Amino acid sequence: EGNQQVRYEVLSPEGNRRVGSRWRRSADLTLYVPRCTAVLLRGCQRGMDISGVNTDLTMTEFGSQHRDYNGKFLIRDHVGQLTLGNVPMDVIENVEGDVKIASTTEMGNTGSHHSGDDWVLSTPLPRKLKISGVTGNLTARFRRSNLHIDKVGGVLNVHNEYGDTHCSISDTLVAGNHRIVSHSGLVSVEVASETIGDLTVFAATSCGTAATNLGRDELDDLDVTYTSFIDGLRCEWRSLFSKVARDDFQARFALQQRPDDILSDLKRSHGLDLVSVAGRVEYRKK
Repeated sequence: EGNQQVRYEVLSPEGNRRVGSRWRRSADLTLYVPRCTAVLLRGCQRGMDISGVNTDLTMTEFGSQHRDYNGKFLIRDHVGQLTLGNVPMDVIENVEGDVKIASTTEMGNTGSHHSGDDWVLSTPLPRKLKISGVTGNLTARFRRSNLHIDKVGGVLNVHNEYGDTHCSISDTLVAGNHRIVSHSGLVSVEVASETIGDLTVFAATSCGTAATNLGRDELDDLDVTYTSFIDGLRCEWRSLFSKVARDDFQARFALQQRPDDILSDLKRSHGLDLVSVAGRVEYRKK
């Protein structure tokens, strides 16, 4: 109550000018949660360190009055479903349950400044998030995140529109439609050598690049131009994929439509799908 801001202004000899503010004071709050059915946290923009909670947890930006762009946001050793709505996170680690994330607002401190004759509206680098040790499904939608993922026991479904996604796979994935999708970010996946033979993969880009360290005895490639059912426009795709029989015409035809199926998250044959429409896709053996 009564917290106020101190405004500041910085002028440089070159004529640049920066104006901002800082809060005069702040407080830390430690909350111990009793056994309950579920927990809802609102206004999660000022830094959160959560550990050892054994119930479903929902966190949301609603109710936030102020942000701490330098705050730390961590969740560890959680038992129960975890649902996050536009909450800046740094670490999500050891979750027994499903994780659902919607992060479509900018998580950094945007601003403006003057540089010479230019008035510049700036956006910082994307926030880094590490997700590790999720026993259930991981379903996430990011506008832009520097995302690192490993040890997901359930179905992996990540859409990181303009950020880079790095994923490490050490164990056999459960049966299902796994996907990592981006509009122009890097999609990079490393798979353990002992696991890669059990994994069906499809990696594609429309106007970017696709790369792998596997040989032609393990992967095939396909260039195709067709009319997308998403927007009705002609488009091109280059893809790397696990080999299918040359005389399996139904499977090979399905590969041509698969990028649209992946982007729309439609039902399709099980496997790991990697798409960056205008960025780089990497599928590598460790």
